Amino acid sequence: MPEKLQDVFAPPENIYLISKSHDQVFIDASVAPVQIDSGRALGEVLAFRDATRCRQNEAALLESERQRLQALRMESIGRLAGGMAHEFNNLLTIINGHAALVLKQIDYSSQWRDGIEDIRRAGERAASLTRQLLVFSRGQPVKLEVVDRIRLSPTSKRCCDSYCAKILSW
Repeated sequence: MPEKLQDVFAPPENIYLISKSHDQVFIDASVAPVQIDSGRALGEVLAFRDATRCRQNEAALLESERQRLQALRMESIGRLAGGMAHEFNNLLTIINGHAALVLKQIDYSSQWRDGIEDIRRAGERAASLTRQLLVFSRGQPVKLEVVDRIRLSPTSKRCCDSYCAKILSW
């Protein structure tokens, strides 16, 4: 018989016994040789320990770690969104400012006026989206409001229709 029985027999990791109530009880098993004074092995002792609580604790720890990593990812996304929103806001300030200046200087009957007004409105919508990104990045609560689609401007209706067409039918 080998001197160290554990070198020969390594119990599997996920073993279980069936209880009287027919539940699976995960166990940890260990084997130890029984020797007499002369060192001769008489046999071995197999010991079982209920590992259910240990497995539950390990599962809870893994879930906690998963949630922590998810929170870190969300924090990173929020920081990225905030940085991008800040840079985007800088660009929008230039676009909206120049559109406003051109509208003040251009004649009301100019063929370009409608296009410049579209640029200004698009810039305002983009600025609104940027504000929403900043709210998200700072983790601030969002204020929701009901909007009557009929009262929206034609441009906003097109935007709303294209955004909502995937989930709603009008």
